[in-house]
Amino acid sequence: MNHVMLGAALPFLVCAAIYLARGARASLGLLVLGPLAMGLSGAWAVVPDMPRALHHQDLYFRLHHYRHCNIWWFHCRIDAHEVDYVWYPVVFVLVGALLLLVAWRELARTERDAAAGRVG
Repeated sequence: MNHVMLGAALPFLVCAAIYLARGARASLGLLVLGPLAMGLSGAWAVVPDMPRALHHQDLYFRLHHYRHCNIWWFHCRIDAHEVDYVWYPVVFVLVGALLLLVAWRELARTERDAAAGRVG
């Protein structure tokens, strides 16, 4: 879980900066591309672990001993110092809830503006 959270952290922070710079407003593009970038970046961070899930132990061990293993968001460095914290799943759920809250807020604002005759 920590690889996914750490991998998704940079796109999350970029999206948060854009969101705040726009006066706490999120465009449809940000609401779609932001979570997509977070998911892809989180998936990139666990590439070395994916063969194990598919029962390809030899590839799993080769990737973990690949001299450039850290191209997957410092995967091997994190594994060397890994500690399983109970907070990773909690943070994962909180980030997901925050993304849904921002999307709900934007939808509510858009509907309110449309009802008042303000478009855009």
